Amino acid sequence: LSEGVAQGVAQGVAQGVAQGVAQGRAAAIMAIAAARGIVLAPAQRDFVTACTDIALLDTWLMRAATAVRADEVFG
Repeated sequence: LSEGVAQGVAQGVAQGVAQGVAQGRAAAIMAIAAARGIVLAPAQRDFVTACTDIALLDTWLMRAATAVRADEVFG
């Protein structure tokens, strides 16, 4: 039982860390977009904040750094 509990706790921590990373990336995407004058539609903002794929968020983050329009971030 103790080993099972430890595994459960470890999984919970890992999931929490991943969720925190995703939330941080989403916040960074929106902050960079705002700083660059890129207006994100409410649906785009929802899409970004709901995303849990770190690789995809990283792609959008890199695109946001050079984009001038929202479709360049997500296209």
